[in-house]
Formats: sequence, C-alpha cells, structure tokens
Amino acid sequence: MAANVADRRLVGSYLVPVATTLWLLSMLFGIRSGQRGGPLSLQGSEIRMVLLSPYPRERLFRSKLLRTLRHWLFMGLVFGGLVGISIAHLLGSTRGGQGSLAGALYGALVALTYCCSAAVASGAQLSKMVGALVGILILAAAVVAPFDSAHHIAGFLPGGLMLMGDFGATVSGSTISYAIALALGVVLILSAIFLVPGVDPEMLERRTRLIGLIRYAATFRDFRSVVLIRRALIGDKVHAHKQITKPFEQHLMTRFPAFWRAIVPMLRWSWIRVARVAGLLAITLLSARYAVTTSELFVVPGVVCSWLVGLELTDALGQDADTSEILSLSGTSRGPFQRVLALAPSVVAILLAIPTLVLVLILPDGVRGIGIVGIVLIPILASGLVGAAVSVVREAGSSSQIAFSMSPDTVQIVVLVIELLPLILAGAGFIPVVEAHGKIGSTVNLYSTLISSGTFSLVVPLAGSAWIARRTSAQ
Repeated sequence: MAANVADRRLVGSYLVPVATTLWLLSMLFGIRSGQRGGPLSLQGSEIRMVLLSPYPRERLFRSKLLRTLRHWLFMGLVFGGLVGISIAHLLGSTRGGQGSLAGALYGALVALTYCCSAAVASGAQLSKMVGALVGILILAAAVVAPFDSAHHIAGFLPGGLMLMGDFGATVSGSTISYAIALALGVVLILSAIFLVPGVDPEMLERRTRLIGLIRYAATFRDFRSVVLIRRALIGDKVHAHKQITKPFEQHLMTRFPAFWRAIVPMLRWSWIRVARVAGLLAITLLSARYAVTTSELFVVPGVVCSWLVGLELTDALGQDADTSEILSLSGTSRGPFQRVLALAPSVVAILLAIPTLVLVLILPDGVRGIGIVGIVLIPILASGLVGAAVSVVREAGSSSQIAFSMSPDTVQIVVLVIELLPLILAGAGFIPVVEAHGKIGSTVNLYSTLISSGTFSLVVPLAGSAWIARRTSAQ
C-alpha cells in the first residue's frame, strides 16, 4: 500500500539526509573493518607465496582488491535497486524504473565506499587513536545529517544520488551532488588501489580463518558459535566494571540467582558493544514505528534486528547450554532456570531502548510515535529474545529427524519452517504492527488495535519459553 500525501512528503524530506547518514556509516564501518584486516582474504598458501616467491606483492593484493570490489559492486547494485523500487512503491511514484536505477547507483556507491574505506584503513595501517578520531568525526556528521532538513550539508554528499529517482516528493536533485558523489567514488577507489599493498598478511590470514569458521558454523545453524567467533573477529573484550556490579551483586545473587545470572554478562560489555546493541534496538523500534504509518516493508529489517538483539542478550543462556553439567551438579532445576535466562534480559533491553524512545519523541509526530513504540516494545523484545533462545538451545540437525515420520512431499516444507522458526518467533512481536497498519487516521482505533493484538502476540514468546523449560527439564 502506498503512503498518503503527508507521509510521502515526510519520507521525501528525509530521503537525502538519511541516505547521506547511511553512506557515512558505511565509511565508518569500513574503517573499523580495515583496522581488523578487511576487506581482503588470504589463505595460508597465498601468504607463503607472498613471503617466499618472487611474485610481486603489490600485484597480488591489487588483483585481490579488484575482485573484491567487483563482488561488492554487484551486491550494491542488486540491493540498492531493490531499495529504490521499494521507495518508489512507498511514495506512490509511477517511475519505478528510474527509482530502481537511482537506488542501484546509490547502493553501488555505498558498497564501494565500505570496501574502499576498509582497504585504505588496512593498507595505511591506521592506529587505534587515529581510527577513533576519524570515526568520531564521521559519526558526528552522521548524527547531524538527518536533522539537516534544508540539505545544506547532505545535498552536497552522495545521499543526493537518491534524488535521481524522481520519487514525486517535494525535493529536487542537484547536479553538484551527483558530480561530488562520482568524484568521491573515484577518489576512494584510486586511494584503495594505491594503499592496499601495505596490508599485514598475517592479519589477513587470521581474518580469513575466522570467517571460514563462521561460515562453517552457519552452515550447521550453530548461531551460538557464530556469535562467539564474530566477537573474536572484531576483538570484542570483556570488562569487569566492578564499580557498577559490586553494589548489586550481594543482593541479587542471593535472592534472585537466575535473574542475576541472566544479566551479569551484559554488565561486562564494552561500551562499543553497548552502542551496537542499542543501534540494533533503534532500527527495530523505528522499523515498527514507520511500518504502522508508512509501509509494511519496514517489518523485514525490524524482525531481523530484533532476532540479532536477542542473540546478543542471551549470553547467559548460551553459556549454560555450553556447560550444562555445572548447573546439573548444583541441584537446581534446569528448565525454569533457562526460562528465566531467556526472558530476564528484556529488563536490560528496555534500558538500552531509552535513547530510541527519546529519538522517537523528538521526530515529527513524536507523541503518536512514542505511543506506538511504547505499546509494541514488550511484545517485540519478548519475541526477539525467545526466537534467539530457540536458536541457541535447539540441537543442530534436529529438523532432519522428522523425515522418517512424514511423506516426502511435506518434509521439505516442514524442514524449511523449522529452520526459519527462530525468525518466525521473532516476527510474532510485529503482529500488532501489521494489524495497526492503515489505521493511523483514528488514534483510538490505532491504540486499541495495538493493545489487543500486542496482548495476543505475547502468547508466542510465552509458549516458546515454556517449550524451552519443558525441553531442558526432560533431558
């Protein structure tokens, strides 16, 4: 369903600033990836060839970079084109082809910016201090860009490429912004090609090995291992934070041991990880807010991000699944204990969602937005946590066991549903969002629909947590 005229103007007015923000964030993430060895990948045999053979090191690295750039260019064109045609549908534009072309060009630029920024940071071997300073400057510009409604800054950055789509909004393109976007793309590519020979081969080999382990674990749907290996890849460290945890440790550990066990891993997070989870929560809640008022397509990133937030918050449950013999020796009933481990992190998630709630209140139509987000907050968090908990505790390959009890015609369908079950559970929290879509005209009808369907959707996470408790108690 296309958005109405008011929503169309609102989305159109924020199209360029938001696109510029995403471009700046792609540069920031690229620099962070480059400091960890990205974007190239080298096997051990290739490392030995570089170190021992007379084959030119610069030629190998540059050929690797060009192949990587082609891969990211293709991904950017495809996903950017899909985003462009989706925006054209949302804004009711009759020029879907032009919107798809604009989105493809913008997506290609974002992908190349990420890859080239990583290559520049890796080849120049940026120190942590320089990378942090550059990251702070980019992040500050990314925060300011969405509030630049007059396009004083964003209009001269690559976000202006989205205006080539002629989406029918009250914005117009600028030839200067198109030229600047092209010039920035050329400069980034040339800088990456020039600097990439300076990368550290050993760091590339370590990154390649860890990425291979992540792909292997993902093949068997071992998401717990994927999360742990990814933390090793990005260098995520654990901090004690004794000055914060000490006052609560004695009271909570003795009175509510399961609750304390669920939240204590999160009290040891680094500030970067806190910001990452808060950012995923922001995407989740903003997707829910705009799925009600604009397009249901926002549900897709919201469901994925809510599941990722759940994976980050269920550390204690994953640790219990890895070392179940410790709890068995303590004499504690494992089923109810794991049920608390699955749902208790929602308290921390609510605290991390406070900045997003403030942002929703600041944005246009903030009172209605905060009402929508406040009602769906608990269902979305509970569903995401239970979906992630099911991903953690279920046995790998369990879906293949049903093949002996069903006909061949239905086995593949049922297996697919079981494999997607964590995402289906996480998506249950967005049932009130889908039900309330299109009811923005009547505030009373909107809130009553959200409350009734949100209450109903809580049945899914409660049933999922009960399954976790029953499953572990039966083992």
